[in-house]
This record gives sequence, structure tokens and C-alpha cells, in this order.
Amino acid sequence: MDSRSDAHRPLVKDMKITRLETHVVHIPYKAPITWASRVSEGDTFVLLCVVTDEGVDGWAEALANPQWSGVVADDVVRHVSDVYEPLLVGTDPLQTERLLGDLARVPARGSSRSLVELALCDVQARSAGVPCWKYLGGWTDRVPVAWLLNRGPVEGMLEEAEAAIEGHGFRAIKVKVGTNTREDVAALGLLRDALGDDMLLWVDANSGYGPDDAMWAARGFAEVGVRFFEDPCPLDLGEQSRRLLEESPVPVMVDRQVNSAKSALDYLRHGASALNLKVGGMGYREARRVINVADAFDVPCVVGVSSETDLGSLAALHFRAAVPELDAFPAENIFFMKLTGMLLQEPPQVRDGFVQLPDKPGLGAAPSEAALERFRVA
Repeated sequence: MDSRSDAHRPLVKDMKITRLETHVVHIPYKAPITWASRVSEGDTFVLLCVVTDEGVDGWAEALANPQWSGVVADDVVRHVSDVYEPLLVGTDPLQTERLLGDLARVPARGSSRSLVELALCDVQARSAGVPCWKYLGGWTDRVPVAWLLNRGPVEGMLEEAEAAIEGHGFRAIKVKVGTNTREDVAALGLLRDALGDDMLLWVDANSGYGPDDAMWAARGFAEVGVRFFEDPCPLDLGEQSRRLLEESPVPVMVDRQVNSAKSALDYLRHGASALNLKVGGMGYREARRVINVADAFDVPCVVGVSSETDLGSLAALHFRAAVPELDAFPAENIFFMKLTGMLLQEPPQVRDGFVQLPDKPGLGAAPSEAALERFRVA
């Protein structure tokens, strides 16, 4: 396994992939979290290491949550070992187009394909001797991030928000709503009063409201200056959803229905005002296509959170840093701060509301053996 030297490496020629190594880990949350349909105490992740014969290895992570993706960790591991490993072993990881073309011809299981793509990008950037943010575009090395405020008693939400701002300088907060419209609107009003007009606030209902309740809530959120209303209710391509997307006084951001450029185009034509990108789930290449489509409609994209560890967050933040079209809004990828432990020896640090990305090759970090041993379940 690679030691991740700080030194920049020259381009490696004639490199070959020798194996795909998977690790399944489970990391508890610091406190139970209430999502739209469940209360959870932790999450399971599949980690992938693409190992090469030159010691230039690449890492990536996929969330294995059957409630969200319908796929369990064993499915992803089997798909990687039975399908992708035979395709990739013995190939040159720098032949990007050929490899991604081969992967695209194979039906994916969950986010298994993007898992491989992200790990290959880590290999490629490390081989080139540059960080992923520079390899992917090089726009900036400093990314603004938003705190994620989960559902709970409003007093606790206020206390948590103030602690996050005082401790890390957050200037943007995404608030989970979707259970009770009146309580949610009241909570946003209290947050606005406590945090001031300069705090960027947006809400995510995880499709928890019905269409009528969503419109009522949107009017209340508009009064307190909420910037985006993410997945207010189950959104399809029917007339009722179109009316909500077009008439909501808060711009509606579409998340879970957008997993490709094709689905992005469908919802943009339907009236979506913003898109949430789950980079780990769709991969760098498809995420870039989604951004291109959104840019043609003059609609912003936000790099969204998928309950990532520090490894998955780092991979998403490198992408956010690479692409200038994403510069308008903070990334959401700080969920690792809610976990009981880190995978990386040098996890991202939030200071003054920003993450400074490493200048080391590739992601600039890899899981430690101690962390893998501590959290490993398979």
C-alpha cells in the first residue's frame, strides 16, 4: 500500500494495474441523526484502492446505504471484484478514455462505476505529480463549505449552528427540514434572527413534504431569505411538479432525481432552478457533463453531501475546486465532522469557512492502516 510521499512524482510510464483492493468500514456518528425516513447511528462505506505495479495507488469511497441506493456493501464489493477487476488488471491506468469506455459498457451496481473512476483519477493525478484539483482543472485550492444542520429540537439546532460558526467560521448552513411545515418555517425564522442576514441558508426536505405543504413552506422560507429549497417533495416530470418548480418563491434545487446529464436536462427543461451534484455517486466525468448542461440553462450547481467520510469529502472537494462554474456556492462536504473517527492521517480542516486543499499529488492523503483496522467490518 502506498506511503503517499510528499514529493511530487514524475509521470510514470508503462504502469499497470495489479489488483482492486476493497475494504468495508462502518463509522458511527457522534450522535444519532434523524433523516427524512429514519434515525441512524452510523454509516457503512466501501473503500477502493486501485493498486499498480509502480506503487502509485489510488483511493475512493462509496456510501453503502440500502435506504438511499438500494445497494448493500457486499453488492458493490462483488461487482468490483467480479466485473471491474478482470477488466482493469493488466491495463494502463493512464489510458483514461479507453478505461472509462470499457467501464461504461458494463451495467453499474450502485455507485461502483464512479468508485472505480474516482480511484483511477487519484492514480492518474499522482502519476502526473499534481493534486487532483489541479489535474481536473486547477481553478482554486481553497473551497468554501457549508455546515449541515440536521433535524432536532430548535434549541439544539441553534446551539449547534452557533458552535459551528464560532469554531470553524462557517458562512453558510444547509438545514434539514421536511417533517412539519409550521415547525420548520418557525425554526428557519429563529435561525435567521440568531445568525443574521449575512448567513447563507438553504433547506433540504428530502422529499418529505407533499406538494401543497411544500408550496406553503416555500412562502414561509422566502420571508426569511432562504436561498434554495432542495427536494421539497417527490418530484417527477408531471404537471404538478412543474407548477411547484416554476411558482415556488424560493428557487427549487433538484437532488436525488438527478444522477446523469440526461436527467439533469429533463429537470432543467421542467423548471428546476438549481441542481445538487452527488459527485461520489455519479463520478467526475458525468458530474462535469451535468455542469455543462446546467450552464447552458444559466442554472447553478452545488456539490452536495452524501454522508461521506473525510476520504469521500476530500474527493468531492477536489472536484469542487477544479471547476469555475461551481464557484458561486459553497460545497456541502463536511459530514466527516459528524463522525466518531477519521480515515485519513491528515483530514480536511475547516478554517474561516474554507477548506485548504493539499498540494500533494492526487488526493494528497490515504486511509491509515490504524483507521482501516479500527472501522473494518469486511
